[in-house]
Amino acid sequence: MYIIRYNNQNLDILYYNFMFKIVVIYDILLKVIKNLCFRRNKMFKKPQKEDKFFELFDKVAETSLKAATMLDELLNDLSHSEEKLKELKDVEHEGDNLQHQILEQLNQTFLTPFDREDIYTIAKYMDDIIDYIESTAS
Repeated sequence: MYIIRYNNQNLDILYYNFMFKIVVIYDILLKVIKNLCFRRNKMFKKPQKEDKFFELFDKVAETSLKAATMLDELLNDLSHSEEKLKELKDVEHEGDNLQHQILEQLNQTFLTPFDREDIYTIAKYMDDIIDYIESTAS
């Protein structure tokens, strides 16, 4: 448990528990993506056209890590918290834009590297991570 003193009050935040859950979800999503990539390469001998989904998933993962780092900085140093919160909201909007790009790519692609439902679920959960980080900071 992480205790912060703010305005002479103890704010008990399950900060480390929250960060652990983010890391576990991130790790699970990466394993799923790697497993799907491995199965795709194993099924087809010829490399297929490069898909944008994996690049976009990687960008969303980087954005999630950036948001988690910013939350850590915000909770460790509450000075300039309004500026840091604004920056964190900008990162959250960046994550939302990446999710929209994934969904647009999904709607435009006839043959996807794996099931559409899986792509949608991964994009949704990765965006939820960033949304939860932003809501925790607010």
